Amino acid sequence: MEAMRLALSEEQAQALLEGTWGRMQDRDRQILTFLLQTGLKINELVRLNVGDVYSGTRVRKSISICHGSGKKERRIPLGPQAQDAVRHLLDFNRSFGAKLPAGS
Repeated sequence: MEAMRLALSEEQAQALLEGTWGRMQDRDRQILTFLLQTGLKINELVRLNVGDVYSGTRVRKSISICHGSGKKERRIPLGPQAQDAVRHLLDFNRSFGAKLPAGS
C-alpha cells in the first residue's frame, strides 16, 4: 500500500522558503521552488541531469521521470516558476565554475 501524500498549504510552503539561510540560501530556495512547483520527490530530483531540464539553449517545458521496477514514465510540466528556478540554479553553478552549456 502506497503512503498517502500530503500537500503543503501556501503558508507552509512560504514558511519553508523563508526558512532557508546561509551562504547557499538562494540555491536552496531555488531547489525548494523547483520541488514545490513540480511535485517531484527528493530521490527523483537527485537523479536529474542537466540535460533532463536544459536542452543546451533553453530550459525544457517538461521532463520525463521513470520510476519503479517497470520503469513507468510520467511527464512533469515545468511552469514558469520551475523554469526560472532551473535558470537560477544553472547560473549559480556556473558562478562556481561548473562547465555547463552557455545561455539559459
